[in-house]
Amino acid sequence: MNIHQLRVGTRAMLAALPLVLAVLTVTTSAVAQVAPADPTRSTVIVTISGTVNGTTAASATTTAAQEQVVFNNVPVEIGSTLSRDSDPTLPPVLIVDITFLQDQGIGAASKAKYIAPARVTKLRPLTPNAVIAITFPFTRDQSPSSEARTGLATFNLTFDANGVITGASGSIDSNTF
Repeated sequence: MNIHQLRVGTRAMLAALPLVLAVLTVTTSAVAQVAPADPTRSTVIVTISGTVNGTTAASATTTAAQEQVVFNNVPVEIGSTLSRDSDPTLPPVLIVDITFLQDQGIGAASKAKYIAPARVTKLRPLTPNAVIAITFPFTRDQSPSSEARTGLATFNLTFDANGVITGASGSIDSNTF
C-alpha cells in the first residue's frame, strides 16, 4: 500500500464517519424510547387454615387474649407482578400482594367471631420458589376494647419465568416473632 492509497482510504473512512454516527444515534434513540411491556399480573386464590394458640404469658388478662382462635378455610388472594426496571443490568423484582378475603376465625372456647383484615405487599427477587411469612392482626369482632393479637400466615409459592404464579399453598399458626 502506497501513501496515495492510504490517503484515499482514510478520506473514504472519514467521509463515512458522520453517516455511521447518525445511524448509531438514531438507533440508540429509538431503542431508548421503546416503552417496556406492561407487566403481567397473575392472581390466585388459596384457602388456608390453622389455629393461633392462646397467650401463655402471665400478662394476658382477658379471656380473648388467652383463647385459641381457629381460622378454617380462609380464602386469600395472592397476586404477583413482575417489575423489570429500565436498567437491564438489575434483576427483575416480583411484587407479591396478599389479601385476606374472608377474614374471620372462631374462638375455640367462646365461639366468638374474630376478624383479621389483612393486606400485605412484599417485594422479592424472581425465583422459581418462595416462602413468604406474614404476621396479620386480628381482634374479637364487634368489641372495640378487644385486645389486638397477631397470627402468622405462611405461603409456599411457585412462579414461572414471567412471575406468573404456578402454585400456591399456605397455613396459619401462632405468631412466634
